[in-house]
Amino acid sequence: EYAQELIEQEKAGLSTSLLNPKSSSVTFYKKGAWALHMLCKEVGYKAFKKAVKNYLEKHQFKNVNTHNFIVEVEKASGKDLNGFVKTWLENSTFLYEECITVLQEDSKVISEIVNLEQALQNSPESVAFNWNTYFDENRSSKIQAYLFSKNNIKLVPDSIIKKGLKSNNIKVRQAIAKSLVSIPSELKADYETLLDDKSYITIESALLNLWKNFPKEQTKYLEKTKGIEGFNDKNITILWLTLALMSESFEIENKKLYFEELINYTSTKYSFEIRQNAFQYISYIKACNAVCKENLKQATTHHSWQFSKFAKELLKVIQ
Repeated sequence: EYAQELIEQEKAGLSTSLLNPKSSSVTFYKKGAWALHMLCKEVGYKAFKKAVKNYLEKHQFKNVNTHNFIVEVEKASGKDLNGFVKTWLENSTFLYEECITVLQEDSKVISEIVNLEQALQNSPESVAFNWNTYFDENRSSKIQAYLFSKNNIKLVPDSIIKKGLKSNNIKVRQAIAKSLVSIPSELKADYETLLDDKSYITIESALLNLWKNFPKEQTKYLEKTKGIEGFNDKNITILWLTLALMSESFEIENKKLYFEELINYTSTKYSFEIRQNAFQYISYIKACNAVCKENLKQATTHHSWQFSKFAKELLKVIQ
């Protein structure tokens, strides 16, 4: 529908660029939606999501323009987007063929996932014979990662999970790290390689699951991941501190320092993402002391309504 309106506008000689302040609402909203979709495809969903988050936080309550947003996307993705700007923002022509190609690619993946999901629900025994086909062929990373999603992981043979753990596909390894909560001993060595990944999502899930599954080797996993900070919300650092405190035999002499550091992350010195992470883990281990409670009370008045709501709800639980 969006494409059709833009095509009709172009046939009528009314097509203009997105940066033209005199453009029609069809251009701003319909072509703008296509441009955002193509930008997400250009830089990747993860970088795009990060850019949107940074853009909103940095420019809240301020006047902004398109350039401000593009700058944040370039920072998040590490890509030069001059070519993209000329093609999709400054160009008055609607690039119909390019848009349709992207839609067809996305549609093919979605269709294949739906078919696979139906086959798994109806007769997983017959699909089991075809696991290698799904995994070994030149399939989309989305298809391969879907094989190891939480809904499917219990159906996947260990031999195929082992292949996934030996894969260089970051999405596949992330999916296994998050989904394989109970780790069979025969997959332990391969699963441990997830701690070497460059993905903070993978490391966070792998560390937690390994720590839970193999208590006798908790020290090894903590030593392996010590000093890894993670994303801007310090997801790995805060998880690491929590696990270090819960591991009875790990660095007993440093328990007090680790606890103080964890409590410190609830203070106003840090972003609300870091604070919320810290509050959640501290609440989980039932260790919210007077300082923590005071910081939590302060958080109930934070300008982020999501964070203030979280703080109010948590305060009711721990009081």
